[in-house]
Amino acid sequence: MRRNKIKKFSSLEKSKIVLALLREDLTLSELSSQYGASGKTIQNWHHNFLENMYLVFDPSKVVGLL
Repeated sequence: MRRNKIKKFSSLEKSKIVLALLREDLTLSELSSQYGASGKTIQNWHHNFLENMYLVFDPSKVVGLL
């Protein structure tokens, strides 16, 4: 029996998925099906984003530019 390979998502991909969830373009289950990430994983990314979004506006916390 072959195991499913776990897909790694870049920060950019995670951002796009979370923004789509915030815009309510698609439901959580639709995003999950479209991108191949579990609903729980997307919920975790969403939670992490909401907890850390203030860092965008704090110049002392900037790590670097893209």
